[in-house]
Amino acid sequence: IWDTAGQEKFVSVTTHHYRAADGALLVFDITNDQSFTNLDKWLAELRENTDPNVAVALVGTKVDLQAKRVVSVDRAQAYAKANGLIYMETSSIWDKYQGTPKELVTGVDRVFLKLLRAVVQQQMD
Repeated sequence: IWDTAGQEKFVSVTTHHYRAADGALLVFDITNDQSFTNLDKWLAELRENTDPNVAVALVGTKVDLQAKRVVSVDRAQAYAKANGLIYMETSSIWDKYQGTPKELVTGVDRVFLKLLRAVVQQQMD
């Protein structure tokens, strides 16, 4: 697992490790539109450096901050669908996800489990 936090200084590390990736998480902050806008760049870089069949999940974070949400569920789901990505949302706070469909909200551990299931399915296909 490599977490680059979107930092440019890790570009050489990320592109090197993309080649061997079986799955990837693209993570954005639902309260920060720029983090969502940057997804195009990260997805393009990921696709350029990985197998075209790598399983990719788009994860919106901080769903406990609904009052500060600037990236709607519909917008994020549409982006995921248009790009063939799994979509889910998560928060470090479990009981304050009002406004987000419950089937989209999951704990961080389940984010990895869902991605792992997609990786296994992709390899079986």
